[in-house]
Amino acid sequence: MKNLILLSCLLFPLITWSQTVPIKGEQVPISYTQPTTQANGTNPDGTDSPLSSQSQSDETIGTSLYDYQTNASIMNRLVNYGDNRLSAVWTMSQNEAGFPDRGTGYNHFDGNSWGELPQNRIETVRTGWPSIIVTEDETELIVSHDFAQNTLVTSRRAAGEEDWTQGTIPTQVPMGQLWPQMAVGDGDNVHLIAITGLGESYEGVEGHLLYYRSSDAGLTWEVQDFIIPGLDSTNYQHYRQTDSYK
Repeated sequence: MKNLILLSCLLFPLITWSQTVPIKGEQVPISYTQPTTQANGTNPDGTDSPLSSQSQSDETIGTSLYDYQTNASIMNRLVNYGDNRLSAVWTMSQNEAGFPDRGTGYNHFDGNSWGELPQNRIETVRTGWPSIIVTEDETELIVSHDFAQNTLVTSRRAAGEEDWTQGTIPTQVPMGQLWPQMAVGDGDNVHLIAITGLGESYEGVEGHLLYYRSSDAGLTWEVQDFIIPGLDSTNYQHYRQTDSYK
């Protein structure tokens, strides 16, 4: 049986994420939960509605046989445009035998309904651990990692476009990068952190935490492989606990 990727009926901007730690052999749903009352704590008729009494309703937006979504902290998997539109991503695979088709599952809520349940990843290569942002000009940017090549794979789509443009985050680090976390700033500024490939040290730290920045919604990256002062070898020996940084 396939695991279900669930999202509640999203009518208002307040979103919460919930995930249950799976027991071996257990099918565990991953769900986004949305109260059906208004975000200001009132019912549609204006009466008070305590948070504890708010009802919830889930909607399936995708399926996956790959249920290991994070090692520690969860990356950005849901973006809210502020006008009832939403985009969601998750690590997806429809083939349980080694998960050769693993990649980013994507779906979009246009304000009225979700798209069809995706059956294929958006990348052309095997990836995992996606993070999504939407910039001020409504460019969607997704970053995930290709574990076989130790590269960070980007999928970029400008507003109004249907096709994704695939790329990679530039790096001069010999062991490459893994497990990215991404956030959006003002305008088209994008901030990203990731660690170097494990098994050997980079500048005195195994799994060194590095910073990247783009000012054009991920088209180019003017800051690459930047070592954040204080998060270097003066204080740390390794960042082997993946996804523990955010």
